[in-house]
Amino acid sequence: MELTIKEKVINLSYLNAYVVECEAMYGDADGWGEVEVGGFTRGKDEHLLKEFIEFCERMKNAYPHGRGGYDDYGHVEGFDKWFNADNLTIEEFESLPKKVQELSTEWLNDPQGDGIEATFRDYEVFYYDESGIKHKVEVKGIK
Repeated sequence: MELTIKEKVINLSYLNAYVVECEAMYGDADGWGEVEVGGFTRGKDEHLLKEFIEFCERMKNAYPHGRGGYDDYGHVEGFDKWFNADNLTIEEFESLPKKVQELSTEWLNDPQGDGIEATFRDYEVFYYDESGIKHKVEVKGIK
């Protein structure tokens, strides 16, 4: 058997930008999903990236003794802003920084759980350089 590397895969969706990949679990590890929040421009949006990382830490620690099926994340500071903007009024949404409006997305629901939110498990931060090459980012000093 011979293995030949044919081509390098480069993601041109993100250039000179940070991306956070959030891992979700469905049910009791019945399945896994991922939400990607990205496009934090290096040298410009680090303050928003840091805010989002702190939010991810709150999500990760929201249920230290385990999460019940119908427990949700609505009580976590920043949840509506980052993962449930439909819950905000038009005025609240429009008062968010434009970059947050662009990056805000929906958190995952268990596809077999009749609207039950997926459990936030973990996250990783990556940086895509000016060529679109992905680099893992080490985060230190989280509050």
